Amino acid sequence: MKIEHVALYVRGLEGAKRFLKGILMQKLISSIIQSRLAVLLPQL
Repeated sequence: MKIEHVALYVRGLEGAKRFLKGILMQKLISSIIQSRLAVLLPQL
């Protein structure tokens, strides 16, 4: 493995981690919003 390959691989891993974290945050936020709506809607 050349150093450039290692650098690209590490950069790819970092990008993938950031991508997955973004997806997880979106799912978390949407589930929080849905649970809030489920609590609020019956009161309206």
